[in-house]
Amino acid sequence: MNVTGLDRPGDGHPQPPPGDTLARITVVDALRGSALLLILLVNIAFFSSGYDFHLVDDPTHSAVDLLIAGAVELLFAMKAYLLFAFLFGYSFTLQLDSAARRGVAFRPAFLRRLSGLFVLGALHAVLLFHGDILTTYALLGLVLLAVRRIEPRTALVAAATIIGGIAVVVGIAAVLGATLVPDEAAAVSAGARSTLALGGGLGDVVLEHVRSMPAMIGGLAVQGPLAFAVFLVGLAAGKHRLLATVPAHQDLLRRCERVGYPIGLAGAVVFAVGGSTANLTGLMVSIVTAPFLAAAYAATLLRLFTRRPRLAGAFAPRGRVRARWADGPDELPGPVAHVRARLHRPRVGPGRPHRAGTDTADRTGDLRGAAGGQFVVAAAVPVRPRRMGAARLDPPGAPPQLGC
Repeated sequence: MNVTGLDRPGDGHPQPPPGDTLARITVVDALRGSALLLILLVNIAFFSSGYDFHLVDDPTHSAVDLLIAGAVELLFAMKAYLLFAFLFGYSFTLQLDSAARRGVAFRPAFLRRLSGLFVLGALHAVLLFHGDILTTYALLGLVLLAVRRIEPRTALVAAATIIGGIAVVVGIAAVLGATLVPDEAAAVSAGARSTLALGGGLGDVVLEHVRSMPAMIGGLAVQGPLAFAVFLVGLAAGKHRLLATVPAHQDLLRRCERVGYPIGLAGAVVFAVGGSTANLTGLMVSIVTAPFLAAAYAATLLRLFTRRPRLAGAFAPRGRVRARWADGPDELPGPVAHVRARLHRPRVGPGRPHRAGTDTADRTGDLRGAAGGQFVVAAAVPVRPRRMGAARLDPPGAPPQLGC
């Protein structure tokens, strides 16, 4: 295949050395599985009550409920999604590598994935969870594609600049006396109405999700740029193949822990005690310090997974579930499997020969990318599964499956 311009295989990114791919699989999947678990811990409160969306406590919560909610705010809120955003950026480099290995155009496939991610995110926001960020990831993926040639050092500087800029804007708003909850009584009343609607029928749920979207846009104005900043950090790490050689970076990981935990936990205390996202001062502090704590978490998990392969093996399937979308129609929910089979069936004909062995194995690395993990979260719930319980087992001696 002849490709030119921006579609050149691996454009702006060097090809990986032989054997690099298999070395990173379990660790990357395990880290992703951990990130998904932490995101669930943060978001589960929004699934069960409408009060959190309006930035007020549920008045029916007991002391134990409030204690648990406070612990989640302290340890995971504003941190968990950063870990997943890092893996989005890192996985982007793996997709570039895969395209380079196979000699195919990268941009068209990535744009198709982003388009699918946007559509699924929109459906997710309307039908399942109004706190959806998938559509934002799809739009930010376009920017990531545009800057994919950026040097690692420049990417890190840009990430720090974005984070600092958002913190300054929020800090100025706090100094000027802006508040996210101007009338707490009205917010409590709105929370009660939202909780009632979310417990109603499908029409009530959809209407409540649509009604909440304008408020979500305001939240994404902060969360979106922060996610993109961490995309850039993941992109820089991917270009250095950090997760392919974790044992060789133990000193770096220890430094992340020594610096990240003190700064990150101190900021987390200010954030949680100050009222979490409802307080702009606490939010400003968290914007600056949460990346430190997320980095420390990642460092600890990476060191733990390298020392405890069985533990990594336990978390990896949770992070790898998104990869099933690349394995073939039989691994997918029925309606989605049909669409996927139609979109990705081999094209045989003049000028487009079908190469033996490219159906699944060769496509794996390219299709298991940044968007894949979001697809499963968004779309696996509302459709009836087909053969989801019978996971495919690889034959003895087969290479492990790509998780990114």
